[in-house]
Amino acid sequence: MAFPRGPSVAGIVWTPVTFTQAGGAVPALLAGPLLVLAMVLLLFTLPVTLPVVALLHKRDRARLRTAASRTQCVRCGHMLGPAALDAADAAEMEAMAALRRQHPYDRMRIVRRSDARCVICGTDYRWDERRRELHLVPGRSSSE
Repeated sequence: MAFPRGPSVAGIVWTPVTFTQAGGAVPALLAGPLLVLAMVLLLFTLPVTLPVVALLHKRDRARLRTAASRTQCVRCGHMLGPAALDAADAAEMEAMAALRRQHPYDRMRIVRRSDARCVICGTDYRWDERRRELHLVPGRSSSE
């Protein structure tokens, strides 16, 4: 693809050099000021966004804890509670450590498989954000 020819100044034809970023072309002359503007905006918005993100995370964890306290295991009838969240965290950390040992030089994108795990029978549950409920993960139990 040929770039359009720009105006001629002192016999030199000016052709705008572009680079593609996020699907759009930005003239090279504007790349520096846009980068500076983005950095300044980031610098000024971080003091607001970081506390908001921390509060939202804390709220979500509290909702998950509340749901775990109200949920009974479908297999053994035991109330899940906060210990189920800790058990799921420990199981996920163990699975991640095993993956890292098997593939020490690979970069992986991991999706969390369970948010709560019954401490009695090992049944896994996923958090449904819209319904604010814990649901059984089909086919996943440490006792199987």
